[in-house]
Order: sequence, then C-alpha cells, then structure tokens
Amino acid sequence: MKEVPHAVDNRSLVEKEVGKIRLLSSIINRPELFLYAQNMLLYGGSTQFYQETDINPLGLPSETDNFYHREEHDLPHITGLLPRILNIGSGSESSRKLAAINIDISPKGKPDVIANAQHLPFRNNAFSVVRASHVLEHIPQNQLGETLNEWKRVLHNDGELQIAVPDADITFQEIIGGTTPKGKPAFSLTESTAPLAQIYGLGYDNPGTDKRWLHKIIFSYALLDFYLKGVNFAQVSRRTHQEDLAYHCGVDDDSQNHYTLLASARNERFPHEVSGPLTERAFNEECQKFKERCHIIPAALFVIPVHNEERSLPHFLTSLEYSSNLIGAQREFIFVVNGCTDNSEEIIRQYISGSFLDMKLTSSEKGIVKAFRTGIEARNIQGFVGKLDADTLLHPHSLDLMSMFLVEHSNVQVTYSEPMPIDSQFPYNEAEHNPIIRSKRLYLHGRTSLYREDPFATITNQDILHTIQVEDMFLSFYFAYFYGLESIAKTPHALVYSKTVKNLDDLVTQIARSASEMARIFDAYPSFKILEKLLEREIYPSQYKQIVEEAKRQTPETINEWTQLKSTK
Repeated sequence: MKEVPHAVDNRSLVEKEVGKIRLLSSIINRPELFLYAQNMLLYGGSTQFYQETDINPLGLPSETDNFYHREEHDLPHITGLLPRILNIGSGSESSRKLAAINIDISPKGKPDVIANAQHLPFRNNAFSVVRASHVLEHIPQNQLGETLNEWKRVLHNDGELQIAVPDADITFQEIIGGTTPKGKPAFSLTESTAPLAQIYGLGYDNPGTDKRWLHKIIFSYALLDFYLKGVNFAQVSRRTHQEDLAYHCGVDDDSQNHYTLLASARNERFPHEVSGPLTERAFNEECQKFKERCHIIPAALFVIPVHNEERSLPHFLTSLEYSSNLIGAQREFIFVVNGCTDNSEEIIRQYISGSFLDMKLTSSEKGIVKAFRTGIEARNIQGFVGKLDADTLLHPHSLDLMSMFLVEHSNVQVTYSEPMPIDSQFPYNEAEHNPIIRSKRLYLHGRTSLYREDPFATITNQDILHTIQVEDMFLSFYFAYFYGLESIAKTPHALVYSKTVKNLDDLVTQIARSASEMARIFDAYPSFKILEKLLEREIYPSQYKQIVEEAKRQTPETINEWTQLKSTK
C-alpha cells in the first residue's frame, strides 16, 4: 500500500503567516522599524545577487550598438537618435520594447544588454530620466544604497529617477483579505517547510525558482522614500500608472500591475536666477579673449517669422541694427512673413533697402513652425541656426554672447537669451519681474534662440511637425528626450525684452494655449509625456501662485489657434 504524504495543517499555517503580515501592516509607515520587522519575519537569511562582469562607464552607446530596438514598439518613428532615457529591467521581455535605452540586469530571456546594476556602462549625467521597474526589490538590502547612487550617477542633476516596485500596503491588504481583485487566492500553500510558497514574490522558497531572483525586500512608500532620501534625493513623490513610460508606449509591463508602487525622485529645485547685462568694457574684453582663443568663427542664420507685427517691427528693427558683432561672425537675417494682413511686409522691405545687414524677405504659409522651416530652407550660409521674435527688443550683446556660448560649450545644442519684461509690473506678470519666485527653467525659450544646426534636421518623421504650432515647446521635449538636459542652456548675460500679460484674461489665454500645444505634442509622440513634470516650473508660495491657480480654474479645455495676447500688442 502506497504511503500517504504527511498532511499539512493549512489553516494553522495560513493564520501564522497572515499574522506576520498583520503585524507588518501595522508599522508600514515607520520605515526603519518596518525594515527590521520584515527582515525578522520574512527574510531570514541572505542570498547573493547575480552580477555580470564589471562594465566601465565609457559614455553613451553608438548607433550600431544593440541598446535600442526601435522595431519592437509601435510609437511613431521620429528620429534615428538614441534617447536619453534609460530603462533598467530585470528579465521582463515587455520592458525591452520601451522608447528608451533598454538594459537588463538579468541573464534570463534575450536581453538587449546585460549590465551590472552597480556599474552601468554610461558616463555621468547622461540621462534625463532613469527608470527601473520591479528591479529594486531584487537587490540585496546591503547593496541598495550603492545601487541607487549608481543610478543617480548616470542621471542628469536636473533629471528624474522613476521607480516601480511591489507595494507593501496593497500586497498586505490583499493577503489579509485572502483574495486579489480578480477573486483569486492572494497566496498559495505548499507542503514544503515554507508554508506560503510565494506571496507576490516576497522571498519565500518556491520549488523551481532561481533563488537569485527572489525578492530581497518589500517597499512601503515610507520605506522607499527613506532609501531615496538616504542617497540625498531632495524630492520624492508618488506617480500614477498613467505617468509611466510603459503606459505611454502602450506596453503592459510590471509597472502597470495593480499592486505596483510608483515613485519619482529628483534633486532640489533651485529658484531661477537672472544674470544682468555686462558692462561695455567687460563685454569688449570677453569678445577680444574669445577671438584670441577661437580663430574660426561659425556663421549664423537668424530667421524672423512675422505675422501682423507692424506696431512692433520698427522697434525690433532698431534693436537689430544696433546688435553688436564684435566677434566678426558672418550673419544672415531672413524675414518670413506668414499670413500677414497688415503693413508688416512693406515695413520690412523698406528697412532692408537701407540696411547694411545681410537680409532678405520671403513668405510662407501661416504658422511659426512653417515660417521657421521656410527661412532655414532659404538660407545661403551654413552654420548656427537662430530664431528671433519680431515683437521683442534685443540687447546689443545678445547675438555675440549666444554664438560665443555655443562655440565654447560643445555639449550644448541650443542656447537662448533670458526674456525680460519691458512693461510695468502687475500681479499677473510678477514672475517675469521677479523670476526668483519660480524654479529654474529647464526648457528653451524661443523668443531668441540659437541652435548648433538645423533643429529639424534629425527629425525623420516630418509629419509630426505639421501637428505642432510653435517650435520651442516641441523642441524642448525633443532635445531633452533625445539629446539630454545638458543640450539646452541659457546664455549668461544675454537678454531679450518683451511685453508681458497684464490681466487675468490674458493669463488664462496664455495657460490655455500652452496646455493645448502640449496636448498636440503628446499626441504626436506620447513618450514625451514622462518629461512633463520634469520641464514644468514650480511656483513657490506667493500671491502669483494663487493667481495662476485661479487662471487654471478658468482655463477652457482647448484653444486651437496660437493667438496673440491682446494686452501685449
């Protein structure tokens, strides 16, 4: 007669294990006590974590390296550039389909690249976003600080670390309740010495499971916050499933699981600072030193889109005439009238006829992007490419300073002048008069900008450009995503003056049209949405913050036209 296996008292085992979870759940918001208790109750013993041979940080991969499988995801093909978004995975096939440089710390399956979690093969500050979904729980606790510091090393100082891990709170509540939202048991029983075979990967032995990949820790939000601030991240916040890269790429990876905790971490946001103009003597000395260091001065094209600017043009043209060229750069200025119904074109023609500057006039369909691209196509010189707004006033030093800045900062792809108000201060334009009440700007400002090359040259899907209305918002996301945050920088001491909003109606319009344009950008390339909060400026507590919040409450859902603000004309 066959011997019957020893029966296991399932009820008593369940009560014992669920009792542990009840105790842990009661201290879930006390990170150090919670960590100690889970180690005592769940993780009795250490396991080694699999690591490949050390890989030296040699910089970003080349286009020939197999870091990025563009053909594996359904996002629109926008460029041949590698993104400055790093995705760290641990064996999930789905996560290798993201619009990112995808690496894996697990040898399972067919990863693009196997890397050591503590020795990533990238240079410092390389990425705008570093993402790791369901990776951190596999790292031994004594290596968590080292691992997070390594991820922080390859992240730009203004970038964001995005983490997804199993959520202790959700997991524990389901175990205590006994079922998942789908009505399935929240745990399974075994006749082995470990009574609960595996509770959402909490680290119990499971026959056939590679012990190297069992979970080493379970995070509550408080515990994850504790670890992230332990490596000197200043700001930690929760994210939703809809704010994750996988969601925007249409990929159903572990970050989209109902029991996932998503969080973001970043360094402190500093207030915006403005560097005032140089004295004439200091500026002359800067230009002289530059010419001694640099014997080849790049030429520069400046495109000026014009749409019904007859009131602003005389003042702009005067400021352009007085712009210095102490560095001796070859410059070409192309005015592009687009959809004008006023006297703008005649004003420009008369000005060009008497100017000593190299200028010409052309036309395009209505729209800033169409005008900018038309101007670039009409150029006669090769070199830097700039865009100037016709309703501004240039500081005489700005064009020289921007050219010098690009020459001497090879990692910068686009620079711009600091926008300054030219009108009186009102409650609605306080941020322009007192920039310190907002955090530092990480995006480019299109009023006066200078690019190292044609900014549209690396965009392979030109159809995307037909959906946007202004260039600087789209290019801010494009450069941050594919060139990195270091590619966008303000030129110190370069200034451009313009009018600002004066009333609530104009502020509402300004906010609404920006939101509408961002919606168009995200429709064109959904993955850009993970940069939304990164590029968003924080408003510090002030009367202005309350005014902006009121304006947002009054903002309509969409504004189709990039309309001119009445009070600035």
